[in-house]
Amino acid sequence: MNNGELEKAVENYRPMLIRLAYGCTGNHSDSEDIVQDAFVKLYLRSRCFRSEEDMKAWLIRVTVNMCKNHVKSWRTGKRSEIPEDIAREENFPESSAVEELLGKLKPIYKAVIYMHYYEGYSAAEIGKMLKISETAVTTRLKRGRDALKQFLEDEKGTV
Repeated sequence: MNNGELEKAVENYRPMLIRLAYGCTGNHSDSEDIVQDAFVKLYLRSRCFRSEEDMKAWLIRVTVNMCKNHVKSWRTGKRSEIPEDIAREENFPESSAVEELLGKLKPIYKAVIYMHYYEGYSAAEIGKMLKISETAVTTRLKRGRDALKQFLEDEKGTV
């Protein structure tokens, strides 16, 4: 991969990968580090991709895997607010309450919920990117939605 191709990939996919990583880690600095490492891996990758969509899927898979590894090793529980300078698309959650609820989910649920609802991927596409079955994706989506529903019900009970 040459520098021009890398710059184009960074320009096209960095904001989406930052949001994905933040959804998993809950920390802006960690998200930046994970995405930077994903682009380093892309630059060092010797094989070419068949299409832009294959490169995007590869970057998403690498980012999700790096987030999983990070969350496994990270036990401090510190969270930071999303900085205002992160570009948000119209369908990215604006409410800090929604962000807080998503932050409570396990990483395996956060990733599929983000990819399905915010990036618009189907369960089959997510399964291919994460190398899991479509059934596993739909199960994670259901369990993630159920967990969010339970979080909401618990909050209503405490108000």
